[in-house]
Amino acid sequence: MYWYNLGMLKRFFLLLTPFLILFASVGVVYAQTGKMPTNVELKAGDIVNQDYFARGDVVTVSGVVNGDVYVFGQKVVIDGVVNGDVIAAGGRISISGNVSNDVRIAAGQVDVSGDIGGSLTAGAGDLTIEDAGHIGKSVVAGAGSMVVNGTVGRGITAGVGDLTINNSVGGSVIAGVGSLTLDSEAKVGGDLNYWSENDASVRAGSIVAGATNKHIPVKAEKREEVSGALGGISLFFRIVSFISVLIISILVVKLLPVYSKEVYEIARSKMLRSFLIGLATFIGVPVAIVILLVTIIGIPIAFLLLFAFFVTLFFAKIFVAVSVGFFAQKQLKLEKSDTMAVVLGVVIVTLISFLPVVGLLFGLVAITISTGALVYHQQALFKSLRSQKLI
Repeated sequence: MYWYNLGMLKRFFLLLTPFLILFASVGVVYAQTGKMPTNVELKAGDIVNQDYFARGDVVTVSGVVNGDVYVFGQKVVIDGVVNGDVIAAGGRISISGNVSNDVRIAAGQVDVSGDIGGSLTAGAGDLTIEDAGHIGKSVVAGAGSMVVNGTVGRGITAGVGDLTINNSVGGSVIAGVGSLTLDSEAKVGGDLNYWSENDASVRAGSIVAGATNKHIPVKAEKREEVSGALGGISLFFRIVSFISVLIISILVVKLLPVYSKEVYEIARSKMLRSFLIGLATFIGVPVAIVILLVTIIGIPIAFLLLFAFFVTLFFAKIFVAVSVGFFAQKQLKLEKSDTMAVVLGVVIVTLISFLPVVGLLFGLVAITISTGALVYHQQALFKSLRSQKLI
């Protein structure tokens, strides 16, 4: 039993480390150069016998990688061979090569015309699995539009504005959609369950092996009634949140003035690095917690890690307001006052949060940067204390 638990812990560190290396190394390069590389290419014929990390305006992987690939850029092209997983983010991602394991990507536009041996997890504006594309296992996706002209070995789970299936899906399809179309070549090997206000467009020749079930979402008028009833509660909690964040932010700045300014400087001067470290934290920590929970000796560590994670998120929200306040104070050339900077920051962040879409995006990015700055500062502090043999 114990060898199994130790093995799980080892796999946990092996799983988490690549994320940390990727995001931290990207931040280091950016901080040193001040700009993104233009073109990064692993040429056809090149072989990498380890994990591959890259970022740039255009990233091309045409060679062979005997490991995992971690890349991001404005445009990402993977037309080589990856004998591992692919984790990528960018404006546009094209996969026309062969990936032996799973692919996890986020982009404005995603095109898959190659062979993915494992599963595909994607967040995209537009996602297309081309005629030549093949997904060996499952597809989990969130997209504005999704077209499946290639084959999927197992099932599809998706939240999509417009979903079109025109090839074989080995398992069931579960989807929340605005519109759903099964073209003439569509073959669903399991059930078709979809949530939509519109009936699916099922063309002649398409096949659903299991049951087809349409689920009606909550009616618009029902949603309006619910939102009206919840409006007062939401406003109350926003006021409480505003007051609590303001008070705690002032206390943090008063009690930890040096610490507050150091975290702000990290977030300001190492913004990309902080964002990437924060993103790595959001990805790696939940995965680590889940893995630790399935072990015996790892359960106490999992709960400690969970507690530390929530504490970090709480203070990350506080430092968003603090950092925005310090930045605004400097840009507006106001009289230097930590208290007034915090008040200004909390007001600005609260006003932005009311903006549709922009408020949500700002919140996600700001919390990620703030989390990364906190983690970076703690790492630096730990190294400093170790070097002085204080811990």
